[in-house]
Amino acid sequence: MPTPFPHQLSGASFLAERKAALLADDPRVGKTGAAIIACDYVFARKILVVTTSSGRPNWAREFRDWGFPRRVQVVYSGSERVRADAEVVIVGWGMVYDKRLLPQLQARQWDVLIPDEAHYAKNPDAKRTKALYDTLAPRALFAWPLTGTPVPNGPNDLHPMLVALAPERLLANDATGWPDVTAYHAFVRRYCTVKPRWVAGRRIDVVTGGKNLDELRERLDGFWLRRTQQDVGIGRPIFSLFTVTPGNFGSGPLKAALADIDPLAGDILAAAEAGDTATLEMHMGPLRRITGQMKAYAVIEALKEEFEDGMDKIVLMAWHSDVLKLLAEGLSQYGVVGIDGATPPTIRQRMVDIFQRGDARVFCGQIQAAGEAIDLSSSANLMFVEPSFTPKDLAQAAMRITNHTQTRQALVRVCALEGSIDEALMRIVTRKVASIRQLMEH
Repeated sequence: MPTPFPHQLSGASFLAERKAALLADDPRVGKTGAAIIACDYVFARKILVVTTSSGRPNWAREFRDWGFPRRVQVVYSGSERVRADAEVVIVGWGMVYDKRLLPQLQARQWDVLIPDEAHYAKNPDAKRTKALYDTLAPRALFAWPLTGTPVPNGPNDLHPMLVALAPERLLANDATGWPDVTAYHAFVRRYCTVKPRWVAGRRIDVVTGGKNLDELRERLDGFWLRRTQQDVGIGRPIFSLFTVTPGNFGSGPLKAALADIDPLAGDILAAAEAGDTATLEMHMGPLRRITGQMKAYAVIEALKEEFEDGMDKIVLMAWHSDVLKLLAEGLSQYGVVGIDGATPPTIRQRMVDIFQRGDARVFCGQIQAAGEAIDLSSSANLMFVEPSFTPKDLAQAAMRITNHTQTRQALVRVCALEGSIDEALMRIVTRKVASIRQLMEH
């Protein structure tokens, strides 16, 4: 069993002392170990973990490493039967509402429910949110959500969790003058800034930020615990922009695409500022693929020089699988492994292990598939060849190269095409990464 860090023991105590509590430590701080130790503290024998598809084998391994001996079942399909003797059941967010699986989970009384990456249940209307909080949470003695990004878009992301697990914190308080914010719209009016937008011919309010955050933090005091990487002695990654020029690699298609986008540049940059990913995807989706390919060629040439100058290893993140394929082919001489959305869960850890022990010097990861629940800290260099438009995704993925054993300063570069709208967008995204923690760290 690994030796827990003091902050993991204090995090475990925080959870074990509360029927419902949010552990909101930064990624890589050690939430998984803390939660498992907390299960030991309360002598839990029936534990349900809801996590990402990629996180399931990791949780199984962590239970074997950290906790009391327990029989663990990882469920990979909604058609599977939950074993009667399973003391730890680990399921994915994508199946938690499956009509075949959910009744099996609901039929049990759980000692502990652990929603890992709990921001996946931020939409009050989503099936997984309803399955978690309406169906499963009432069947658990303890409920301990874990996430390093509890407010990926705005304070409203917290509401489904609070109304289900800590409704008393949303009630009116005469002593403080706090209003009742149990209703979602009341919560948004009190703690969110909104901007009206017209979508499909109707007006909707889009959350653009937060307000009255000191008051909200006071309401949450005692419900959540958050330690940053800096708090526990882990250096935070330094972000910078890495500009490249497309050279002769397909400049014709790129110029044509940029010409089509140019009249919409103002609207696109405004959407980026507002976090309107739907608009960005609509206008920038095709261009992102083309720019990703152009940047891949330029990055390959730049990295070959960096390897010659002594760079040991690097993690590359991209959005499209064809961009990852270009990178892997162009850098194959250095040894390449990676993870994308098609990588089976049973193969994921093998790819990570190969990279971690040094048998490959390049790791190519698809942001959504490789941005959580893996450790790539044998490298201190990461580059986003093409990004997500959501700053939270970048912040999470960047922390794959940080942990307690990382002795070097972690450096993260966001690749941008010089002088284009891509560069302007990347400047907005990197700036948002730096400010995303306002609520949690003030």
